[in-house]
Amino acid sequence: MAPLVAAAEAVLCALLTVGVVMPLLVVAGWLGRRLSGREAWWWITALATVATALPSLAAAVLAETGLLAGLGGWLAVTAALATTTLVARRLLLPDRPQLSGGAMFGRVALYGTLAVVTAGTLASIGLYAGIG
Repeated sequence: MAPLVAAAEAVLCALLTVGVVMPLLVVAGWLGRRLSGREAWWWITALATVATALPSLAAAVLAETGLLAGLGGWLAVTAALATTTLVARRLLLPDRPQLSGGAMFGRVALYGTLAVVTAGTLASIGLYAGIG
């Protein structure tokens, strides 16, 4: 079963990288250049925070969770998305050595998976402690 789960996770990581992380990176760079004249890392965190608010709120309402659990889910999703996008930004900075598309995708998928596992672990600890 493990190879099947690993393959499904790889496909999911690819879809999230292409459909969420890279567009967020492009829009954050555009906003930075347009509004402040330069790209800055905090545009990514601000945009990730705003972009995840509505889907997290909708998920909390549909799952009928409490306010604290909904807020915890929103923070976990925001942290996972912002971390993954910041890693991708770091890999794409002009002063960094050029990476192939496969190497870049592998690093983004690896660090993104690490961020999701970390956020899930922290959420599980919070649930076990009775916070959420």
